[in-house]
Amino acid sequence: MSIRVLLVDDHAIVREGYRRLIEKHQGIDIVADASDAASGYEAFKKTRPDVVVVDISMPGRGGIDLIRQIRQLDATARIRERDLTFWADPLHRR
Repeated sequence: MSIRVLLVDDHAIVREGYRRLIEKHQGIDIVADASDAASGYEAFKKTRPDVVVVDISMPGRGGIDLIRQIRQLDATARIRERDLTFWADPLHRR
Protein backbone atom coordinates (compact mmCIF):
# COMPACT_ATOMS: atom_id res chain seq x y z
CA MET A 1 0.00 0.00 0.00
CA SER A 2 1.42 3.36 -0.98
CA ILE A 3 1.22 6.80 0.61
CA ARG A 4 -0.83 9.06 -1.62
CA VAL A 5 0.33 12.70 -1.78
CA LEU A 6 -1.28 15.91 -3.06
CA LEU A 7 1.06 18.84 -3.81
CA VAL A 8 -0.31 22.41 -3.73
CA ASP A 9 2.04 25.25 -4.65
CA ASP A 10 1.72 28.21 -6.99
CA HIS A 11 5.23 27.63 -8.39
CA ALA A 12 5.39 24.86 -10.99
CA ILE A 13 9.12 24.41 -10.44
CA VAL A 14 8.55 23.73 -6.72
CA ARG A 15 5.83 21.19 -7.46
CA GLU A 16 8.11 19.52 -10.00
CA GLY A 17 10.99 19.46 -7.50
CA TYR A 18 8.82 17.78 -4.87
CA ARG A 19 7.53 15.36 -7.48
CA ARG A 20 11.05 14.33 -8.51
CA LEU A 21 12.15 13.86 -4.91
CA ILE A 22 9.07 11.91 -3.90
CA GLU A 23 9.02 9.68 -6.98
CA LYS A 24 12.47 8.38 -6.03
CA HIS A 25 10.90 6.60 -3.05
CA GLN A 26 8.95 3.41 -3.43
CA GLY A 27 5.60 3.41 -1.69
CA ILE A 28 4.89 7.13 -2.16
CA ASP A 29 2.79 8.33 -5.08
CA ILE A 30 1.80 11.82 -6.19
CA VAL A 31 -1.94 11.52 -6.88
CA ALA A 32 -2.42 15.15 -7.94
CA ASP A 33 -0.92 18.61 -7.86
CA ALA A 34 -2.49 22.05 -7.92
CA SER A 35 -1.33 25.62 -8.42
CA ASP A 36 -3.85 27.39 -6.17
CA ALA A 37 -6.14 26.82 -3.20
CA ALA A 38 -9.33 26.33 -5.22
CA SER A 39 -7.88 23.63 -7.47
CA GLY A 40 -6.09 22.13 -4.46
CA TYR A 41 -9.40 21.75 -2.64
CA GLU A 42 -11.04 20.14 -5.66
CA ALA A 43 -8.07 17.77 -6.02
CA PHE A 44 -8.35 16.87 -2.33
CA LYS A 45 -12.05 16.06 -2.66
CA LYS A 46 -11.45 13.99 -5.79
CA THR A 47 -8.36 12.03 -4.67
CA ARG A 48 -8.61 11.96 -0.83
CA PRO A 49 -4.82 11.74 -0.43
CA ASP A 50 -3.06 10.46 2.67
CA VAL A 51 -0.88 13.59 2.87
CA VAL A 52 -1.21 17.13 1.53
CA VAL A 53 1.85 19.36 1.07
CA VAL A 54 0.70 22.99 0.98
CA ASP A 55 2.52 26.26 0.35
CA ILE A 56 0.98 28.59 2.93
CA SER A 57 2.03 31.79 1.15
CA MET A 58 0.27 31.36 -2.20
CA PRO A 59 -1.37 34.46 -3.67
CA GLY A 60 -5.12 34.82 -3.52
CA ARG A 61 -6.95 32.65 -1.02
CA GLY A 62 -3.69 31.05 0.08
CA GLY A 63 -2.63 27.91 1.83
CA ILE A 64 -3.96 28.76 5.30
CA ASP A 65 -7.49 29.08 3.93
CA LEU A 66 -7.04 25.84 2.00
CA ILE A 67 -5.95 24.04 5.17
CA ARG A 68 -9.01 25.35 7.02
CA GLN A 69 -11.30 24.26 4.20
CA ILE A 70 -9.76 20.77 4.05
CA ARG A 71 -10.02 20.43 7.85
CA GLN A 72 -13.74 21.31 7.68
CA LEU A 73 -14.22 18.49 5.18
CA ASP A 74 -11.88 16.03 6.91
CA ALA A 75 -10.64 16.83 10.41
CA THR A 76 -8.19 13.91 10.26
CA ALA A 77 -6.44 15.06 7.07
CA ARG A 78 -2.65 15.01 7.31
CA ILE A 79 -1.27 18.29 6.04
CA ARG A 80 2.33 19.44 5.83
CA GLU A 81 2.60 23.22 5.46
CA ARG A 82 5.61 24.89 4.00
CA ASP A 83 6.58 28.52 3.63
CA LEU A 84 9.61 29.39 1.57
CA THR A 85 8.86 33.09 1.27
CA PHE A 86 11.99 35.22 1.05
CA TRP A 87 11.84 38.96 1.58
CA ALA A 88 14.43 41.34 0.14
CA ASP A 89 13.62 43.99 2.74
CA PRO A 90 15.23 43.10 6.13
CA LEU A 91 12.19 44.50 7.96
CA HIS A 92 10.02 41.76 6.45
CA ARG A 93 12.33 38.84 7.12
CA ARG A 94 11.15 36.28 9.61
